[in-house]
Amino acid sequence: MRRSASLLSGVAVAWLLLAGPRPAAAVPVPELHRVEVLVEGRDPALREEAIRAALAQVLVRVAGRSAVLGTEAARAALADASRLLVRYAYRDRGPGDEATVLALRFDEAAVAEVVRAAGLPVWGEERPLTLVWVAAETADGARRLVVADDEAGLAQALALAGQRRGLPLVVPLGDLADRAAVDVADLWAGFDAPVMEASRRYGADRIAVVRLGAAGGGWRASWRLLGEGGTAWEAFGASPAQALGAGIDGLAERLAELYAPIGAGDAVQTLHLRVEGVQTLADIVRVERYLAGLPAAAGAMLVALEGERAEFRLRHEGGLAALRRGLEVADLFAEVRATDQGIAVRLRR
Repeated sequence: MRRSASLLSGVAVAWLLLAGPRPAAAVPVPELHRVEVLVEGRDPALREEAIRAALAQVLVRVAGRSAVLGTEAARAALADASRLLVRYAYRDRGPGDEATVLALRFDEAAVAEVVRAAGLPVWGEERPLTLVWVAAETADGARRLVVADDEAGLAQALALAGQRRGLPLVVPLGDLADRAAVDVADLWAGFDAPVMEASRRYGADRIAVVRLGAAGGGWRASWRLLGEGGTAWEAFGASPAQALGAGIDGLAERLAELYAPIGAGDAVQTLHLRVEGVQTLADIVRVERYLAGLPAAAGAMLVALEGERAEFRLRHEGGLAALRRGLEVADLFAEVRATDQGIAVRLRR
């Protein structure tokens, strides 16, 4: 009896950034189109099964929405998943382990074409870094803060789920500074002021607070996304790790709505984008490349260049707020502000 292919975590800790103070900026996620899968041997049928499972994961990552898999475009792509495959390679896990790792990479342009054909925006590599505060309740009713070196594996569970959905995450260090600023009781009771203040040192773009506890024979994770566009949701699982992982799905869906909104039915609008701090032609190219991959942008044209200032005519859809959020999370820009004619940004040096 064959064991079906299972998606491999890979080096999941790479998706859970090392906790610690850092400047605020989005995090590039360059491996959105690469997946590693565990297979039991090199049988072609097993490989085809693994390719379909991996492509499904990549489509959800790039669209930011699991609903993409229910579209006709995605179903057609999955029926011939190998067509979108760029390369694959096998490697053994190590002595004594019968499973084999199958590494797969899919064509970025082809995946984007499927997502757009599904009527969804393509969520680019620049994604908001989310700081996740988890107050976990143990079996005896005690509560504790989940930290980066969590012995129960809950930080690892967050990393695995973040990798699966293409979300860069960070959890608190749980050092003296954190414990002096935030009490677990604050997290559990929903007192956000101390949490927001303690989060400043981490430079995250978004902050999520989670209450994790037993519920009806399983586990429930009650999530809240703080700040602009904040919302709440619940996720359940047979174990604490499963409940946290399911909650990451909810986080990904909500962040996609904020940073890669569906613009269907929204009128395409035009504004002036002023880019300050331009010193070379390479700076212009970097800006044009970023705007080309911005979900809320529908096209950009350079209309003026004077000194260290470039003016673009930028077409956008999905709303001005989504466009501004996309610019604010870019590591490319040090400042984003409103002007009478549109938006001004300053290049980061």
